Order: sequence, then C-alpha cells, then structure tokens
Amino acid sequence: MARQCRPRDSDDLDRLAAAHPEELVVGRWEDAVDLVALAREISGRDVELVIADDAAFMAGLLAAGLPHGAAELVTSFGAATRGGFLANVSSAVADLTGHTPTALAAVVRAALKS
Repeated sequence: MARQCRPRDSDDLDRLAAAHPEELVVGRWEDAVDLVALAREISGRDVELVIADDAAFMAGLLAAGLPHGAAELVTSFGAATRGGFLANVSSAVADLTGHTPTALAAVVRAALKS
C-alpha cells in the first residue's frame, strides 16, 4: 500500500506552494543510464539506451498512439533533463512530509513483488 505523505502544518503548505518543481527531486538523481540498468534488472532482458532527438522521440510516441498533448509533455521531460532542470537533489520532500523519500528503483521493485 502506498504511504500518504501530507504536509504537517500550514507553514509546510506555504513552503510547498513556494517550491519550484525542480526543488522537489528527491534522494538521488537517476539518469537514463540508471533507468536502463533498472529496466535490464527487472526485465531480465538486454535493454539498449537509444538517444533520439525530441522530434524523433515525439514522432515515436505519436506513432504508438499517445495523444498529441501527452506526447508533448513526455517529450518535454527530455528537454528539461538535458537542461539540468530536474537534476537538483534536495531535502524538500523529507522536510515537508517528515518522511525519507523512497528511491524510484525501490518503488519499482516493490510494485513488481505485489
């Protein structure tokens, strides 16, 4: 069962409202190489990292049936990542919720066990 994390008081809500999304990255930043390694581990398959420019990536998402708006959103994550906007690791989530955040790999492994 997922743990709900709620701000502890109105000051926490104010800090959360003032936070920039890039300040809410938690724990350790996982890049594409890390995600490929996780995919290999959990799938037991050889997974290859393929670098594609945004236009080619978006075309692939559209060809796979994603709606245009969703494809734009997913594609924007790559641009934000390459720009370094998502790589700032902070303690903001732990400070606001009082809980140590769980790493993505641990969440994925736990979900696969259930």
